[in-house]
Amino acid sequence: MLAISFPALVVDKYWTLLSWNAAFADLFAIWIESSERNVLRYMFLDPGVRTLMNDWEFRARRLVAHFRVEYGKYVDDPKMLDLVQGLSEASDHFRQYWEEQEVLMWEGNEKSFNHPHRGWLTFFQMTFLAAPDPTLKLIIFQPKG
Repeated sequence: MLAISFPALVVDKYWTLLSWNAAFADLFAIWIESSERNVLRYMFLDPGVRTLMNDWEFRARRLVAHFRVEYGKYVDDPKMLDLVQGLSEASDHFRQYWEEQEVLMWEGNEKSFNHPHRGWLTFFQMTFLAAPDPTLKLIIFQPKG
């Protein structure tokens, strides 16, 4: 668990959840209760995420563009290739966005979620690379307003 009061998580280079705190588990309770831990597979293969996330298509397209940066660092990694191939076969949206070849560097941005008990919540997402292991990312969702 992470000792941060805002929703926070740590992902690896494949964007698989490694750790999260209680605030993140509350925001994404359905995801945390499932067996899926990969951010991309959750986004593209779980139909429930579309009701949780504001402007799903825009967010999904940006997610792929951010992931393309990560993918470029590990293009020869068989597990990375399998992840992209599997998503391309399982999701028409992922395949379409992947073929667009858009690239976006990590930046802070606003995200809104439709929490099942608290309604719409808006956060500013910040992403940090771990100095000792740059394959890890700490992502924090700071509540807005």
